[in-house]
Amino acid sequence: MYDWELCNYLRERNYNLNHLEYNYVCKTCPQLNHIKYEPFDNIFKAWSSDGEYFEFKVYYDKNLEKEL
Repeated sequence: MYDWELCNYLRERNYNLNHLEYNYVCKTCPQLNHIKYEPFDNIFKAWSSDGEYFEFKVYYDKNLEKEL
């Protein structure tokens, strides 16, 4: 996923990802070279090797987990 695709992906979700979407972003964006969590702001900050910067939130959605 390129920077502009990631920007659109985050914008479509109002910069608020569930835990599975976060995993998808981490796996499909190899140019992301640094991701930092700010616990006091409850926000993730990410930088790409192309010089782009992103901020977004991640939440856990238990409804997406498979029932055992």
